[in-house]
Amino acid sequence: MPVNITWSKDGRVIRSGDDGVDISKAGQRVSTLTIEPVSERHRGAYKCTASNRAGAESQSARLDVLGRTGPGAGVT
Repeated sequence: MPVNITWSKDGRVIRSGDDGVDISKAGQRVSTLTIEPVSERHRGAYKCTASNRAGAESQSARLDVLGRTGPGAGVT
């Protein structure tokens, strides 16, 4: 402890409030990224990285937007 949590999209660090993205933290070790409303511009590779003096660990996921964009749109 403490753990520093950062989010990136396509290799660029993103922050809460960037382009419809909300990043919330629950305590020291939990962070959630929410996109609303989702649209085609949100397509990309997202990565969450947690780091401290002991090291770093990352998890990645790709977001694709299918069909319509906005409320009710299909996402994977």
